[in-house]
Amino acid sequence: KVKKMEKLSKKDGRVRVAVRVRPLSRKEKDEDAKNCIRSPQKSQLVLKSHAFTYDYVFRENIGQQKVFMTCVQSLLVKFMQGFHATILAYGQTGSGKTYTMGTASSSNVAYDSLGIVPRVVEHVFSHIRIAHEQNTRMPSDENITYNVKVQFLEIYNDAINDLLNQKKKSSELIIRQTKKGGIGVQGATEIHVKTGGETLNCLERGTKARVTGSTAMNATSSRSHAVFTMILTQTKRVGAGSNKPGIEDTIVSKFHFVDLAGSERIRRTGAVGDRMREGININKGLLALGNVISALGDDKRKG
Repeated sequence: KVKKMEKLSKKDGRVRVAVRVRPLSRKEKDEDAKNCIRSPQKSQLVLKSHAFTYDYVFRENIGQQKVFMTCVQSLLVKFMQGFHATILAYGQTGSGKTYTMGTASSSNVAYDSLGIVPRVVEHVFSHIRIAHEQNTRMPSDENITYNVKVQFLEIYNDAINDLLNQKKKSSELIIRQTKKGGIGVQGATEIHVKTGGETLNCLERGTKARVTGSTAMNATSSRSHAVFTMILTQTKRVGAGSNKPGIEDTIVSKFHFVDLAGSERIRRTGAVGDRMREGININKGLLALGNVISALGDDKRKG
């Protein structure tokens, strides 16, 4: 399985795009709205006479498990191997981004409805548990210890908020380049978690602190971009014994889950005042992100 997933990752490149079509809402059905999209091929959508091709297309009858197995499992394998990964949910307000990501409350959600984040959490801790059991049954001179931390931030207008520590001021959170050349948020809270339950408790706690508001298109519209991050540290010790410290090697990988605020048209949302200003900032941020993704996917602009 791993070899197949590696080939898939290399084939598809650094950025892959999946489109998920949600079912008509109750309001749309009451208004006698009709589905205007066709999908003649697995990776293609057709709107009127225009055809669009993506890496994956999921029609409205495709469940959460299928989305996870198709889009996320290969990233999860890479994450456990020590690579960074990111999933972004991008779309119009009310299109089902939070549902797909599973960044809302998952305590009373049926398994079939669980989104991407709870499923990744389940698989990560299942992998750790199995590895620990195997090491206990069959000890070897190679031992791996796992450490998992989580971080939950939101970008609201021009400010960064720490969803796991609401007492922390936005001015205390500073985006900086790390010593190893990566990008991090200095001052952000990182909580050590030992189980999937503890991880989802952090997710739920942070979700309740997110900024939401009602618009004409979505009664609980997210007014901020949220980034939930799992930080996995794997420490491998080889040749350790009673009289030898052994050789130690540490790998740190991060899995970012980004639930973006929905793009919106002021005319359709009916937003005024603060809601209108939020919408303008949301659209500006999404435009900048779109430019970054375009650059990452452009072979001519590599490096």
